[in-house]
Amino acid sequence: MRISRTTSARWAPALALLVMLTGCGKDKDDAAGAPEVAVKSTAALPDLPDWAKPLMGKTLQDFPTSKACKGAFDVVKVRHAGEKPGVEAAGWAWLTEHKAAPVQLLFADIGGDIVGAGETSIDRPDVPKALSDVTTTKVGWRGVIRATSGKITALAALPDRSLCAVGTKDIGG
Repeated sequence: MRISRTTSARWAPALALLVMLTGCGKDKDDAAGAPEVAVKSTAALPDLPDWAKPLMGKTLQDFPTSKACKGAFDVVKVRHAGEKPGVEAAGWAWLTEHKAAPVQLLFADIGGDIVGAGETSIDRPDVPKALSDVTTTKVGWRGVIRATSGKITALAALPDRSLCAVGTKDIGG
């Protein structure tokens, strides 16, 4: 069967869209492109960073809040079912007023209790490509959460000790 130039010109935009959509979701192995299925482990949950240990058990009411950030809670990477259960998660965060990535993050459950902590240092070149105001690739975070189910909010810690929500995710169960 032969296709005329007129017919192929008419279908070209649709074919281009189909080609673009076929590539969606096939990112490199980073937090944004990682599958939603977490690796299961019987090992104990890794320890929290030392700076975060005294903050466990506090609530969001113990901290001032801010809206001067953006980010995402992308994925639960590892689900630990060992002696100390919980999850390891990943995402990205950016402090809009400071024009920098936060150093520390806290995680709170739906009741506002602090249940985990994390730090930024992961290379995420996809973020500054998508957002022109983000000026570094080191905006990715990894965190340790002492919970195995429910909605968890990732909060960036600002230099003034206020917290800014960067994303909420139901970590399953």
